[in-house]
Amino acid sequence: MKKTIILLVSIFITGGFFSASAQNKFEKTIEKDGVNFSYKWKPSELFKKDSPLALVIKMENTNDNPVKVTFNVNYYWGMDLKATSNQQEITIKPKKSFTHNVKKQGFDNFSFTNEDLKDEAFNFELVKITVETLPKAK
Repeated sequence: MKKTIILLVSIFITGGFFSASAQNKFEKTIEKDGVNFSYKWKPSELFKKDSPLALVIKMENTNDNPVKVTFNVNYYWGMDLKATSNQQEITIKPKKSFTHNVKKQGFDNFSFTNEDLKDEAFNFELVKITVETLPKAK
């Protein structure tokens, strides 16, 4: 009986985890020089849904060589540029993806509230993107 209860609880928790994960998928934005960029917003603190949202950028390197990617993020309210991130730099192995939590990398959503981030007037853009091909590791 105890094993059955533990099994049912495990299935319930696992099912809930996969259901929650499926609801928070990445949205593709652009592709540059063999690197696909996608993003999502997620709470900055685990298990605290009302914590400030953080921008998470996923980069997938489809090249056969490693690449060094640099970019900035511009945050807009309407047509007005309100904030710009510091330059981000990431090295991605060939045929791999890298998830970049920008809140932990020196900038976050600045003075925007979670409600602002969901408003139609808010927008962001990846800018100054460079993709440098690196030599293969031996």
